[in-house]
Amino acid sequence: IDAFFARLHDEDRERTRQAIDASIAARTPYDIDYRTVSPDGQSIKWIRAMGRGFYDDEGQPVRFDGITIDVTDRVEADRALRESEERFRLIANTVPVMIWMSGTNNEITYLNQTWLDYAGRPSDAAVEKLQAMVLHPDEAERCREVYEKAFEQREPFQLEHRLRRHDGEYRWVVTAGVPRDKGDGSFIGFIGTSVDITERKLAEAALASQKLIEAHEEEKTRI
Repeated sequence: IDAFFARLHDEDRERTRQAIDASIAARTPYDIDYRTVSPDGQSIKWIRAMGRGFYDDEGQPVRFDGITIDVTDRVEADRALRESEERFRLIANTVPVMIWMSGTNNEITYLNQTWLDYAGRPSDAAVEKLQAMVLHPDEAERCREVYEKAFEQREPFQLEHRLRRHDGEYRWVVTAGVPRDKGDGSFIGFIGTSVDITERKLAEAALASQKLIEAHEEEKTRI
């Protein structure tokens, strides 16, 4: 057993020893992840060991039966995913665009700092509740219907609606979302943006009003 522990990574040796000792003391199965190091120190692999001990009449372990699986690829993929998510959050919290994400159960799981600042809420706000609070009540149901339909069909969507800003004013935004996956095609939710378009809406309204006035004046001239 000393040879076994000698092959373990320095940071995992004591943790693994304690896990095995706890398994023996409680006579329970074990399920441990640890790293092994090649004799030349150049190769490190992650191993998952699962099994159980067998004991004599005095309670001493006489053997262990189980399996070991090389999970290096899984661990490295998980680490790469975490690093990618950390980089995404760092970028997302600095861009001047409201960004949101949802999980597989239709719930909003993330709002970037720009979104939270816009709504005037702290970063630890409950995102699902927060989004419902700041949607204009006249449009909340329509927004939910569009989103739920897109989620069910896993198709991109875009809609215009009003959102309450931190100063209490309802502003027009355009919200768009697209399905996202792990890279292997498995669906993991939606990611999207919300952009304030109030100034554009006001300009469009002013232009439409001006055209009506011009049309009215033209009609008066013909008469």
